Amino acid sequence: MKKVIAIVCVLFFCRENLSAQNYFADSVKKLNDVTIISNRADNFNIGNKIEQTDSIIMIAYKHQSLADLLSSQSQLFIKTSGPGSLATSSFRGAGAEQTAVLWNGFNIQSTMNGQVDFSLLQVDMIDEFKVQYGSGSALFGSGAVGGIIHLNSKPNYGSGLHAVLNFQNGSFENYKESVSLSYGGKKCYSTLRFINQNSKNDFPFSNTYLQGTPTVNQTNASYEQQALMSDNYFLISSNQQIKIAIWYQNSLRQIPPPMSVVQTKATQKDETFRASGEWNLKQKNISYFIRTAWFNEQLIYQDSLSGLLSHSRAQTNISEVESKINISKNQQLNIGFNNTFSSATIEAYHGTFNQNRTSLFTSYKFFNASKTFQACASIREENVQGTLLPIMPSAGFEWNSKKYFKVFGNISRSYRIPTFNDLYWNDGSFIGNKNLQAENAWAEEISVQTNHKISIFKIDFTATGFNRIMDNYIQWVPTGIYWSPQNVKQVWSRGIEGNLKLIFPVGNWNFSYNGRINYVLSTNEKSDIINDATLQKQLMYVPMYSYMNQLTATYKSFFVSFNQTYTGNRFTTNDESNELKYFLLGTVSAGKDFQFRNYSFSIHAQIKNIWNESYQVIQNMPMPARNYLIGITIII
Repeated sequence: MKKVIAIVCVLFFCRENLSAQNYFADSVKKLNDVTIISNRADNFNIGNKIEQTDSIIMIAYKHQSLADLLSSQSQLFIKTSGPGSLATSSFRGAGAEQTAVLWNGFNIQSTMNGQVDFSLLQVDMIDEFKVQYGSGSALFGSGAVGGIIHLNSKPNYGSGLHAVLNFQNGSFENYKESVSLSYGGKKCYSTLRFINQNSKNDFPFSNTYLQGTPTVNQTNASYEQQALMSDNYFLISSNQQIKIAIWYQNSLRQIPPPMSVVQTKATQKDETFRASGEWNLKQKNISYFIRTAWFNEQLIYQDSLSGLLSHSRAQTNISEVESKINISKNQQLNIGFNNTFSSATIEAYHGTFNQNRTSLFTSYKFFNASKTFQACASIREENVQGTLLPIMPSAGFEWNSKKYFKVFGNISRSYRIPTFNDLYWNDGSFIGNKNLQAENAWAEEISVQTNHKISIFKIDFTATGFNRIMDNYIQWVPTGIYWSPQNVKQVWSRGIEGNLKLIFPVGNWNFSYNGRINYVLSTNEKSDIINDATLQKQLMYVPMYSYMNQLTATYKSFFVSFNQTYTGNRFTTNDESNELKYFLLGTVSAGKDFQFRNYSFSIHAQIKNIWNESYQVIQNMPMPARNYLIGITIII
């Protein structure tokens, strides 16, 4: 019975977005006197492929993690050891440390390991979600090598007072509750969001490591998470705005064992506090931005069986000043300065280490009178602890025919500075290297897009080819009696991506089809290691082939969607001596909303892994078979 309730529950979240449409018209009217000030991500990001998730899909995944959404709805590969466990991304063969994640323009990559755990990021904390493929270091700095995830909030002035209550139940005792309060007046807009989630996560699986492949239940895999976020906007005038945002979250997770381990008692506690403030002003031909942020992260890892206890803490301060200038009707200039100060303390560092980075960046954009052609050139110079990095340039263009054809492309240089773990780790067996150089890469991409209507079909097709060569690739290698990170490799990543979207009505129904296909080669081309067996071999856990098919049908306030993803074989060793088998996953989502007097509510359900596939994303780490989610949302 719990599973049945769980299915009905996940489909609920559709009401929150659909209800917003009911009062959005009022807010649009009141926004006529407000000057919206766009940032450089919107204005100077020319030539890269950027995707914004469809609103129906955001509804279906609204109360799940970003890892769930990205793994089924993007061309990223999400590497995870199970629900609630660490989930990291791979963009076009790049590693987790080479993916930038921007929260309202601030990079939230960990100072310590350079990664972002997408299992800790909840979709219902995000108003706008964009995936940018390809590098963007000239605009956004270190880490923006393979791609960028943009997480943004948006004000809704004049929307009035609203409250949203959500309740979710799922397989393996997965429960989630959330509350969202918002108020939009003429001069201010504020939201307060709170979530609480916990799961026993004791799913059954076939242990292929044991003789006879017995079915057992996952152990030491429960997790719980709480999060609080508040976004506050204040209109000083029609062209001047202040924003203050806070984001607090904590989680306690058991670390599940691999199939080969009988028992483990490892746990990890994550606690993060983020705060930011921004002031912007739009005048006749110039816009000003001043923003600052402070992040405080703590992590406690404990294993009672081994007696291991590790406590780490990191703080980051980011300050940025930026100005956008309209030189003429068809020319724009952007100039900015960024200062990032980071500090981290871990027992393995044997102390506290600091790092200060400053950078200057500028962009120039040109577009013709008809706006069928636009081009942009950007450049960034960064100083890390008194050492200048090579200049990072980029150039992109976009050309639209007057009918339905578009070509866009980009060439850029990108970089990633070594993490604190790379530089300062020292536990006897693993020793950091303070002499590491920043990874740097040249990347190119070109896309062709067609968007037109044939009979009842609206067709949107994009084909993209990309190429990236990275030097000074950092890898931990044995050096005598211990391991140490070295700049030892040159990695060549290249491939092709195809995206197809069809929209067509059938009677009172509206149908849409989304298809994505990827081919990615990411190989080690040069190495400083003698007789390196990994030369010309595919990097670990980078699938060469993957695709996604999704069909969605809507009728009035009802929708149903079927999604199928294929992830190809992945090598689990650098020399291609061992690999994991491909897997094919199917997901069905459905939802409907209802109106009762001045209230509305919706139900939403989802069935995951409908083919009951037995698979692993990471070797010897099992994933759940068929499972369910069900939920209800109430809007007051």
